[in-house]
This record gives sequence, C-alpha cells and structure tokens, in this order.
Amino acid sequence: MTQLLVDSPDGATCRDVFGILFREIAHRGGERLFLRLREDDPLVRIAASCGFTKYGEETLLAGPKVSFPGVSTESVREVKPVDEHDLFRLYNASTPSRARFALGMTADQWRAAREPAGWRTREYIYRQDDAAQGWAQVIRKGRSAILTLMSHPNADDAIPALVTHAMSRSWGVGNWYVLTGDHQGRLQALMGQRGHWEVARYVTMARAITSPVTVAEARRAVRISGLNPAVDLSERYQSSTREKSYAARNS
Repeated sequence: MTQLLVDSPDGATCRDVFGILFREIAHRGGERLFLRLREDDPLVRIAASCGFTKYGEETLLAGPKVSFPGVSTESVREVKPVDEHDLFRLYNASTPSRARFALGMTADQWRAAREPAGWRTREYIYRQDDAAQGWAQVIRKGRSAILTLMSHPNADDAIPALVTHAMSRSWGVGNWYVLTGDHQGRLQALMGQRGHWEVARYVTMARAITSPVTVAEARRAVRISGLNPAVDLSERYQSSTREKSYAARNS
C-alpha cells in the first residue's frame, strides 16, 4: 500500500485500522511498516501510541528549475543495475544512524525499504574516484516533478552537479519540488539560494511487525504512507493550498 486515508482523526478508529494492517502485513510476511505524515497531523500522536517510532523529519521545497553554472556534470549518468552495491555504500555514508536503523542496516533491508519507482522515474548517479558520491531520483507526474538526493558529506560538487543534470533532462516540468531530510542542510541552503522555499514539513515513522513466517518470507517489507510517495506530496500540498484560498475568498 502507498496511501492511508481516514475521514477523522479518531484515535479508536485509527488504532483499529492499524491493527488490521499489522495483521495483514504479518500474514504476507512483511517485517516493517513506514509512515510519512505532515508534522501537524493528529495521526502522529496516534501512531506513536501504536508502537511507531519517529526516525526523521523531511521538508518539502518548491521552486523553479535551477542550475549551477560552472559545475561540471560529466561525472553524472543514469543509474545501472551494477551500481546497487555502490549506492548502498553511499546510503551508509550519507544517512544518519537512526534512519539507517529504521530503514535497514543490510543491503536487503535497504533495498526492500526503498520507495517504489514507477515508469516515469529517472535515477542518476554521481561518480568520483571510482565510487558513488551522489544519487538523485526524479519522479514526474504531469507537469510536476519531485527530486530527492543523497550525497557523500565530502563530495562538495555532488549536489550542484546532480540538480543541474536532473533538472536539465526533465523537459516540460512546470512545478519543481525537492524533498529533503533533516540532515540535508546544505541541500536546503543551496536550493534556497536558487529561489526554492519551504511548503510543508513531514515526519517519518516506522514500526517493526512480528511475523511467524520463514526467514525467506520475512525479507519482504511493506511501506505505507500518510501521503502517496514522491510527487503526490506536491499534489496534496497544491490541493490544500487551493482549498485554503477558496475558503478565504468565500468567508
């Protein structure tokens, strides 16, 4: 599942829904359940009471297509299957330990926890010194696109090169969004200097699922989000903004 909708933040109802999900996920062999919720969502408190642990915060930025003149993009190319091991090493180097503990400490766990990529997804890798120093993913839906990145702490040019390369190859995008983790202060600062601004903040939570299944079955993970992953974050933000504007005009 990639979406959780409830018509009211009633605690009892939400706990019942979570209970059903826990049983279904355990039956299917899943071992972890992930949530992404707006930081002011009443479900954050309810989820915590149901055993979810917060492991990170995210900020959604919005703004124009940008580039970083003078930064070479020669080291950027599309991701290939052979890059997976290097990307896992980059994940370990660039992700805080609390997030790695929730998302996965092994390559199999990390692979299972990654958000699914659709057919309109492009992934890029930045390589220097025969190693992955950065990664970017662009997910498009209509004229909107959302960009997420990882970069090695010591690779100063990774972010500018990846942003420039990824955005320059996404023709027809009218609305750009960048989803940043709370540990990505440099990315937030660089995008802010290029005219991007904060539009929403999210918390990410995880809960382990006890499942009486075989080890092979337990390797699978199931992700569920308070909002659809990737570009749907921007759509929900746009919808919320339109509703507030309409209410203000008719008040």
